[in-house]
Amino acid sequence: ANPNVASVTAAIAASTSSFTGSIAGNLLTVTAMTSGNVVAGTTISGTGITASTKITGQVSGTVGGVGVYTVDINQVAASTTISGTYGTMTVTVLGSGSLSVGQTLAGSGVTAGTKLTQLGTGTGGTGTYFVDSNAVVASTTITAAGSAVVVTYDSVSGGFLSTSGITGPAL
Repeated sequence: ANPNVASVTAAIAASTSSFTGSIAGNLLTVTAMTSGNVVAGTTISGTGITASTKITGQVSGTVGGVGVYTVDINQVAASTTISGTYGTMTVTVLGSGSLSVGQTLAGSGVTAGTKLTQLGTGTGGTGTYFVDSNAVVASTTITAAGSAVVVTYDSVSGGFLSTSGITGPAL
């Protein structure tokens, strides 16, 4: 069996969060929580925030709460109320393989390109996981597979560049 592929029985629920924060460059500083959790894969909106901005990871602070996070679009936004949307996937049966961050999900009702972005209570098997789509999916068989890696050659620098579907903070 391919270790990068898992088959599970799961459902995805729409989840939301609300918090106060500001953005400088690719760093989001959350200063107060109103509701929900701040998780990787969350699409955020608020006054001064670039449309379709996503949280890519946490740098420091309380897990899912007040702290510093990375976002995928560099920008400057003054302190404001921020709303977030993401999905919470609840896995009830692990048919085969193991779930991990970065896998792409497929199944009946699953939005194409949906990625597993963060662990919840699950650590590869049954439990909860966070995904980057908040489309509601009733309990069904979901396949999770490793995201493709693309390697290109940069003739200017003389080096190779590898990219994948896994997002994270810029290095």
